[in-house]
Amino acid sequence: RGTPVVHVEGLDARVVRGWVRQDLAAALAPGMPTRVVVNGAAGPKRLEGQIANITAGIDPDLSSEFGMLVTVAFPTMTAAETRVELPHLMPVAVDARRNWIRRFDDWRQRLVHSVFG
Repeated sequence: RGTPVVHVEGLDARVVRGWVRQDLAAALAPGMPTRVVVNGAAGPKRLEGQIANITAGIDPDLSSEFGMLVTVAFPTMTAAETRVELPHLMPVAVDARRNWIRRFDDWRQRLVHSVFG
């Protein structure tokens, strides 16, 4: 009683969902490229994805703090490929990568601000 016997999955591709603290949310944006590392029997495997959605909220399984729920999609993979590469409820590591030009521009603006006020 109360134990699921069957899980029916839709036709959509699998995604990775995670939670980040509110103070880190400004560093993330939809469309930002990501690298997702999945640990499998053959060792770690790296998958390229992108942030599909960022929503304010709480994930009670991770923290009682308010933060951002982040969804990472894999637009270059088919739904079947995501099912093979992303086992259901498998923990993963996600690294979002900012555009280098934007990083340089942010650094330049901070430098100018620190020198000229």
